[in-house]
Amino acid sequence: MPLRIWINAFIPETVKGYTRVIPKGANVGKTAIPLPALANLNPVNLWKDVWNWGDTGYLTDQRTFNDSPDASVRMRSWVELSLSPLEVTRMGHLSSGTTVVDLKNGNLLGFGVANMSGCHWTLPTIKPLSAPGLFPAPVLPGSMLGRGAFVLNLEAAAGDPLVSAAADIDYEGEFVIRLGSKSGEVSIEFNGKIDTFPSFEAYASLGGKTKNIFTADPPPNNTVTSLPGSATRPVSGTVQFP
Repeated sequence: MPLRIWINAFIPETVKGYTRVIPKGANVGKTAIPLPALANLNPVNLWKDVWNWGDTGYLTDQRTFNDSPDASVRMRSWVELSLSPLEVTRMGHLSSGTTVVDLKNGNLLGFGVANMSGCHWTLPTIKPLSAPGLFPAPVLPGSMLGRGAFVLNLEAAAGDPLVSAAADIDYEGEFVIRLGSKSGEVSIEFNGKIDTFPSFEAYASLGGKTKNIFTADPPPNNTVTSLPGSATRPVSGTVQFP
C-alpha cells in the first residue's frame, strides 16, 4: 500500500481577463494564453508572432483544481513511499507538454515538452524530535517511530519549451512525513514557496483515498509576465490518514 505525494503547476482553463477562447477549428472551445508582448523583445519569439499576425497562443491545461494523478500539468513532481519500513520507492518529475496554436482559427502550430532537468528531490533526511538538525537516512528505522520525521526536500524550475528564454515556473519546499502508532496512520506536511503564476496544488493518496494538501490560484491580474525570479509566495498544508 504505497503512499503517493505530488505537487502540480498548471494553467487553469479560465484566468479572468487573460485567457482566450478559441472560436473555431480543431481546438474550438479550448482556452489559451497569448504570447506576451514582452517575449517579442527576443527576436526568435518576435519572428513567430509576426509570422502568425500576432495571434500566437498556448493552450491552458483546460481544467480547475483536480486530484487525478494524471491531470494535465505544466510541471509535476511526485514521490512514492512504502510505510513499512518508511522509505522512498520511486520519485520523478514530468510535464504534459505545451501546445502552441493560432488563437483565431485554432490551428496547431507546434508542440514541445519542458526540460525537467531543473527539478530535483534531495536524498531523504530524518528530523529527530528530541534533537536539533537533520541527518541523511534512506529509511526511517523502527526505533524512530513516534520520535522522528522523514523529510523530503524539493526544488523545481522549468520553462515553456516553445518560447525562447521563457522564465521558469518555480516551486520549492519540504514534505515532512510522520508515522502514527497504528498501521496505516501517517501525516504529511508541506512547507514551501510557489511562484505567483500559474495555479498550484498538492495531494497525497493512500489506500484508495486522496486528500488535498494545498491549492493556490494566482493573485488577480498575474500572468506569465509575473514569472521572472524565484518562488516567493509561502504555502503550506497538512493531511492525515486514515
